[in-house]
Amino acid sequence: MKVLITGSTSGIGFATRIHLIQRGHFVYFTVHRKEQMKTVVEKLKALNLLENASIFQLDITKEEDRKLIYDLEVDCLI
Repeated sequence: MKVLITGSTSGIGFATRIHLIQRGHFVYFTVHRKEQMKTVVEKLKALNLLENASIFQLDITKEEDRKLIYDLEVDCLI
């Protein structure tokens, strides 16, 4: 399954993403600020999970950012 979870670069949301990847799902990681990307990439690399994820900046309150997800194949949105 391909899963998109918004607004969870740390805490329970981040742990949920890691769990989903470890169970074989592809997970889209979204961040509000570009500087958060580096942290997420480093965490995923350390866990050897980077190839089962896509990371990009997304602010769901902005229409131009929402357009980024229109063409994604998403099975589950959280």
